[in-house]
Amino acid sequence: MKSILWLTIALTICQVASAADRSPSELRTEVLDAESALYRAVFDDCDADALAKLVAPELEFFHDKGGQVAKSGAEFVQAIRGSGANRRGGKEVRTRRELVAGSVAVHRMGHYGALAAGSHRFFHRPVGQAEVPTEHARFANLWRLDGDRWLLARVFSYEHMPSSTPPRAP
Repeated sequence: MKSILWLTIALTICQVASAADRSPSELRTEVLDAESALYRAVFDDCDADALAKLVAPELEFFHDKGGQVAKSGAEFVQAIRGSGANRRGGKEVRTRRELVAGSVAVHRMGHYGALAAGSHRFFHRPVGQAEVPTEHARFANLWRLDGDRWLLARVFSYEHMPSSTPPRAP
């Protein structure tokens, strides 16, 4: 029994250490890949099932306009599922998200994971019409490394400004 306990502890330590053991370029690549998958699931595909694989159960999402808009991964996934249904039903305008080139910084967060912070722009895409720029904002996403999977644990979406307002320098 003690052998199993020690083996479990050793495996847990190895998993936790894996976030800290990645090179800066490896960390950046992995986190930016997770970011791309996140925004593809939310905006491009409105795929709640794909999103569910990317979010931690303990996810919290904070937005400067709405405060805490999700208190769990399940709540966030359900909101995107509803939004996707509304988009497909013509009740909600599709939105495109565009990362501001060169704006993303990825920071190691010890053994926990990484923080990705940057700026992005949003566009409404009415069916049969040209897309319209709506706003730009900043984000800070905290990613937790769980084994070999990156899970979104915290989201801070802030400083939303109309597209007509020039972005503030970082």
